[in-house]
Amino acid sequence: EVKGGLIALAQELEKKLIEKKFSGKSLHLSVRDGLLAYQEAKMNLAYPVQNASELAESGFSLFCQTWTWKHPVRAMTLRVSDLFPQQTAVQRAFFPDFLRHEKKERLGKTIHELQKRYGPQSVQPAVMKDFHQADLLRPRATMPSNCFSALRKA
Repeated sequence: EVKGGLIALAQELEKKLIEKKFSGKSLHLSVRDGLLAYQEAKMNLAYPVQNASELAESGFSLFCQTWTWKHPVRAMTLRVSDLFPQQTAVQRAFFPDFLRHEKKERLGKTIHELQKRYGPQSVQPAVMKDFHQADLLRPRATMPSNCFSALRKA
């Protein structure tokens, strides 16, 4: 379930990064357990990433390194920092697997375009087949203070 949740979060993060034309070099994972205890971990990535599969893999390895399973997971957050514009040049000589990374980036952009055209559920990883996630696209609740701001102006 944790891996499926991280994949869903990584897909949403990839969508936002592609739309804003950024890549991130640091990955942050926040986890809240059933007792509402909060834990956060950070990982520096080898090169700027916006691909969902690489974000999910790195997030899961970060989760396995830091989470102790004393209590069940209640909530997770995945985010990136150290943002770079998508067209920023990257030193390739130090990264032997950079060609694999480039292929994943192109695949991620292609999947994003297919999902934009045919809907978010049109292309999904096989691991997500039986995973029932919360609807990340639904509108969020409106805060009461926002409802009354229109009354104050009148």
